[in-house]
Amino acid sequence: MLPPAQVTHRSTGRLRVRISSRKRDGAYLASLRESISSIEGVQHVNVNVLTGSILIMHTLPPGEIIERMASQNLFSLSDTAHTALPLSRTILQSFTRIDRGILKHTGGDLDAAGTAFLLLLGMGIYQLARGNFAAPAWYTAFWYATNLFLKANPGVSRKR
Repeated sequence: MLPPAQVTHRSTGRLRVRISSRKRDGAYLASLRESISSIEGVQHVNVNVLTGSILIMHTLPPGEIIERMASQNLFSLSDTAHTALPLSRTILQSFTRIDRGILKHTGGDLDAAGTAFLLLLGMGIYQLARGNFAAPAWYTAFWYATNLFLKANPGVSRKR
């Protein structure tokens, strides 16, 4: 029976596979490093014996490296790198995509926060012009919710 392995991270040029059942099994992981190193497109393989983790540096799309490893029957592989993310991470990725899109279309002059500010300011002026001086509107609640979310996730970075 092949040991179960999970793809825990994948990106262009990098792939991390974890074989938890083989933690501290130096002999197995060393042989695995040699087998994976022989795969066409693999540049470097780094093994962490303590965690059972294998970092693979490659030149091919991640899916091709995964397929080539699976064809060698070294372990039973499941791709968990693209399973469901926590809700906050999914929302964060959506905000990041929106922010990058706005930055791209405005030549870097306006970002998502600036766009939201201008829209909310305009809506507030509209409500005041209509004589609505009542409790905060729905968009104010959304604004506060968004700010709380972003402050709770300080890892948010803007890439311009």
